[in-house]
Amino acid sequence: MILINFSQNSIERGMKTSFELLISLIFVLIFTACEDKNTYSPNPETTIKEHFAILGPISEGNVSIRVFGTDEIIYTTKTTALTDSTSELKWNQYDVGSFVVDFNASMDLDTWLYTEISSGEDVDSDDDGIVTMPATPLKGVMKAYCRLEDFKSSKLIVNMFTTIGAQFYRDRNKQFLALEEYLSSFAKTVFVKSVDTNDGIDYKDLYSYIPNETQENYLISPNLYKNLLKYGVMDALLNDDNISALLLSDDDNDSLSLWDELLYDSSPILWDTDSDGIDDFTEIESGLNPALKDSDYDGIDDNDERVLYKTNPLNPDSDEDYIPDGIEIIHLSDPLDADENNNETADGLDGDPFLIYQWHIKSLGELINNTAGVSTVLGNDLNILDVYHRVLGNANGEKTIVQVIDTGVELLHEDIEVDLNNSYNAVTGSNDPTATAGVSQSDPTSPLNSGHGNAVAGILAAKTNNGLGVRGIIPRGVIAGSNWLEDQTLGELERVWYSQINDPRIVVSNNSWGAYYLKDTNYERLLAIATAQLRNEKGKIFTFAAGNSREEYGNANLSYLGNNPYVISVASLNHEDRYASYSNPGSNILVCGYGGEHYYTAPTIMTTLLMGESYYESELNGEKGVVTVDEDLEKNYTYAMNGTSSATPMVSGSIALAIDACPDLTWRDVKWLIANTSTVVDAANKSWIKNGAGLMHSIDYGYGKVNPLKMIDACRSKYFKTMPPVQYLQASVSDINTVIPDTNTTVIQTVKVQENLSIEWIGLTIDTDHPFAGDLEISLTSPMGTKTSIITPNEVNFAGYNGGFRFGSVAFVDEDSLGMWKIEITDRLEHDQGMLKNIKIEIHGYTR
Repeated sequence: MILINFSQNSIERGMKTSFELLISLIFVLIFTACEDKNTYSPNPETTIKEHFAILGPISEGNVSIRVFGTDEIIYTTKTTALTDSTSELKWNQYDVGSFVVDFNASMDLDTWLYTEISSGEDVDSDDDGIVTMPATPLKGVMKAYCRLEDFKSSKLIVNMFTTIGAQFYRDRNKQFLALEEYLSSFAKTVFVKSVDTNDGIDYKDLYSYIPNETQENYLISPNLYKNLLKYGVMDALLNDDNISALLLSDDDNDSLSLWDELLYDSSPILWDTDSDGIDDFTEIESGLNPALKDSDYDGIDDNDERVLYKTNPLNPDSDEDYIPDGIEIIHLSDPLDADENNNETADGLDGDPFLIYQWHIKSLGELINNTAGVSTVLGNDLNILDVYHRVLGNANGEKTIVQVIDTGVELLHEDIEVDLNNSYNAVTGSNDPTATAGVSQSDPTSPLNSGHGNAVAGILAAKTNNGLGVRGIIPRGVIAGSNWLEDQTLGELERVWYSQINDPRIVVSNNSWGAYYLKDTNYERLLAIATAQLRNEKGKIFTFAAGNSREEYGNANLSYLGNNPYVISVASLNHEDRYASYSNPGSNILVCGYGGEHYYTAPTIMTTLLMGESYYESELNGEKGVVTVDEDLEKNYTYAMNGTSSATPMVSGSIALAIDACPDLTWRDVKWLIANTSTVVDAANKSWIKNGAGLMHSIDYGYGKVNPLKMIDACRSKYFKTMPPVQYLQASVSDINTVIPDTNTTVIQTVKVQENLSIEWIGLTIDTDHPFAGDLEISLTSPMGTKTSIITPNEVNFAGYNGGFRFGSVAFVDEDSLGMWKIEITDRLEHDQGMLKNIKIEIHGYTR
């Protein structure tokens, strides 16, 4: 990363997923004591847990419980009536539909029980969570089977799935399976993962499912429950129609029942849901997606693959040559021939002679890219080659545009393609982004100064299959270059970030630079506008290097450039999948990529340099310099590149590939995907914490090593939804006026957040007059118990937090904001103390 000194003069010159489940009837059963003299007597010592039934809130419904296999009703009661005070029906916040029951302790815990709910009125017939009047009578019967033990040890949810399962057991059990076996088998057709706390899917998952609460990704089809409403199954139950007959009907004559179509998310009224020329039944039998024309996302419809091209509609790269079938067909290549020029190299890996040195792309555990004799580690790479079976950066036929804000990008470099229409030279005002600064002939390290932008651009998007040099993370990408670092004014930055270079095809802006201490909100104002408006309001994605000052107590959270909500802060890994010796920590770090160490100690990164400006090791006479391999006859490349400057374009390229696969992703979607798909590395590192949403975060690694393959799998999943609109919260405590003692004594302050959002980003502003701000260690603990280190002692040797300094954290992604937040502040160094004056918490998030 290039460290920028932002002077006042230079400044003056110049933003699981939320989900929506439609539910039909919701009513709550809470089983406890009853005074019916014809049933088993209550026993306070054996009170059954609270239970629920969810189809829709049923006011004054009849509840009856039988022992399975008998007609003897052992318990009856009614559900609670709707009260005038109930209008909004948030789960667990109303009484309508609830009831209680208890059983005698002498019953065998293995006894199977059959529960029915009938009569009453549905008070939310349109299932919008608001009481709807007049209420709709329940004429049918809700049903559920479970053991007495289940009543005692679990929450019983009588719902649509328990009802269908019970009905199918009676009507469709042609193999005469035992009750438990049948219900467990039925549950495996409904769910893809267990809803309850037990491993594996079984009958218990049927009664554990809570509509409008259990996430859609537990279901075989995310639309399954809402389609029960859409296609009349809920109404059939309300009206006492035969739901078995309805679910087994086949209105479109495609040999699939309504139930089958609901499970596969195909249309029950269309013979060919996706209009690809293959009927739904045949697609399902063949393993294809009946609701998607292109099941393998390779740009070719399934029927064309089978009939016209003879390619595999279930494999986006039929010949496994690292070029997707659709791209090969566009370029008139053979999608069934992996080695068209018969040179024993797969076509997609051909023509980049220095690819063998790019261990971040494919690590073979060999000795490369260093003079210290240190080998890379087999498998420690980005697993990027597997991504190339799916996307390369030109899925729509056009190359992806990626922006590099840096020292410049050489227009005439043999291995970099520059998009002149989207480039800008801050010094000359032209579209040629080539650096204007020269290279010192007496300093062999200088080519990585003015050539820094070239090195970044090569890691990100060097040309592929051209017979030259290296390849970028996104092989079919072009660079929108800028040499802003040669003229660092806010006005010029605004020009290239937003106002002039605003082509909606630019997906990511790579910023491998930063400042050690920066308290200026002007930059994030520009970022806020660009993320809100560019890319057709999906937002340009901004990546920033976390910095290279760990050995000098650096922290990525000390700069408003990297700790604001609109950017992705990137840390650096070495070849051992551990944080690089220089890589800054920070609670604001979202992810990490490879930066290597120093070429004279361990493997570093091979990339492009200024044409003709690198050195051979033999020329340096023991000096350190910008070295290249002997095969680089023209000295256009180097393996001396390292730093968070290298890690950042790896993340930028991974993001660009994900957007190539899923072009509708917003900038907030990208951040969420990274948090939910990145790979935990160095698992023994004590900085890892599991947040309240179950995600692992580390101040050294963010959410882990970027994983573009998982990002693509996730965004293409049928369960993925784009983020709901962002919302904002703020809470503060003023006039605290508490001394922060110079004695390693911890000052604790709490801030109460009274509204609930699912968190994306947290801002923590600390206002203290401590004269040596770098003495302070600050941590933040969420209401869910997640504690992150906000800042550690550092070299801010003045009152840098006076008037308020805003830190950022992404450690709480997907946690709930509601509740008490705890801030702990400790002076870890001697000689100074100060006063804690004010604290403010800002929250960016969304409503689930």
